[in-house]
Amino acid sequence: MIRCFSFATLVASVCLSVLLGWTGNAMAQTDASVVGQWQCEYSRMPHSNQDPSGRFIRIAVDLGPSGTFMAQGSNYSPWTGEDTPIRINGQWAVDTQSRGVPYVVLNGQYPYYQGVMVPFFMIARIIDARNMVLQERDQTHETAVACRR
Repeated sequence: MIRCFSFATLVASVCLSVLLGWTGNAMAQTDASVVGQWQCEYSRMPHSNQDPSGRFIRIAVDLGPSGTFMAQGSNYSPWTGEDTPIRINGQWAVDTQSRGVPYVVLNGQYPYYQGVMVPFFMIARIIDARNMVLQERDQTHETAVACRR
């Protein structure tokens, strides 16, 4: 029940941030404007209750000026009920080309069961210097991201 509330809060936060982003001033974003510490919640939930791939990740992210990032926090699986510590390393960049507005893209990996490295990919629209969000739905999953400073 607590996790459902957390997911609902995350989705509501993303919706509010997107609405505020549409009415706010347009900002020219640079890589330097997003360097630093962020608190992020990332959810990727399947449409089917039979799919064990759902995740709710809460991480503190450090976007370094050299294009690398480190993150640590927790990785909750609604399928198993396990909430495990997570530590992610990788590369990040600001992408303004593919979607027409600035997005931060994180691409990394983290050790999972018995040291097997699992890929991690997260994208979030830059709303302002303190907020990044994403809400998308594809054929199999719904993804929501909310990052704040």
